Amino acid sequence: MEKRKYKVLFAGTPDFAVPILSALVRIQSIDVVGVLTQPDKPAGRGYHLIESPIKRLARRYKLPIYQPLTVTDPSSIELLSGLSLDVVVLAAYGELIPKKLLSLPRCGWLNVHASLLPRLRGASPIQHALLEGYTETGITLMKMVEKLDAGPVIAKSVILVDKDDTAGSLHDKLALLGAKCIEEYLIAYLTDRRPITEQDHEQATYCKKIRSSDARIDWHASADEINRLVRAMNPAPGAFTQFNGNQVKIFAIETFQHEVIGPPGTVGGVGAHLVVSSGTRPLHILSLQLPGKKKVTGAEFINGHRNILPFSFV
Repeated sequence: MEKRKYKVLFAGTPDFAVPILSALVRIQSIDVVGVLTQPDKPAGRGYHLIESPIKRLARRYKLPIYQPLTVTDPSSIELLSGLSLDVVVLAAYGELIPKKLLSLPRCGWLNVHASLLPRLRGASPIQHALLEGYTETGITLMKMVEKLDAGPVIAKSVILVDKDDTAGSLHDKLALLGAKCIEEYLIAYLTDRRPITEQDHEQATYCKKIRSSDARIDWHASADEINRLVRAMNPAPGAFTQFNGNQVKIFAIETFQHEVIGPPGTVGGVGAHLVVSSGTRPLHILSLQLPGKKKVTGAEFINGHRNILPFSFV
């Protein structure tokens, strides 16, 4: 007798969701009946429409693709009602899901969230784990409820945050960890072999969406705070400061054993090292980018700007 296949709709949009959809497709007892992703968006100089990473992957797998302008469209309700779904698995879809949709699949909607809930509910848990100096973070697989990231927990998986992790490197590790959680726990949940536990809502913390202005460096902050900001904003939007009226992005920085070279923001060359003062200790700039230019190392910047050193970032 052929084993039953569970009917799953996947909802996701960016690169973070790609390994998770791939994991779903690999599970033999799962039938991925379609993919819900955000509409194509104009990008680049020509404002050409660009497909989401999940749409491109869904086409490779020959999966049906649904792109409503908003998930509250009547077409979304009709879609979910007509597919007789067991569950929807969501990973970074990009829109809040209303209560009337959450109840349509037999087992509800599951969210692959990039923090250890109830800590860091919200839109930017990866960046805020770095900004707040977390030494560990992880993935939470949870059943969705109407309130943001407040649903009961099916599973958590923990990883350590390395001292050199950036938002980019942590993003990639957590995406793979999310895929592993789906492979390990989804079928157990669908067959009632995985208990779920309520979150401790009194311990909840929240993180807002990152804005470009959040990436501005305050050189009066401590060296540790600046280091965390630079790592949290790499690769995007990129931590920035001002030099000669232009925005300079800084992608990598580390503390430097040297006497203070001036007030916070003062930049100088110490041998081949590009060094800047902070509110506490000096920092060594490893990678930076001037407007319209490629990224350079601190040593390369010194070679091209030795005649203006020292100067000040603002």
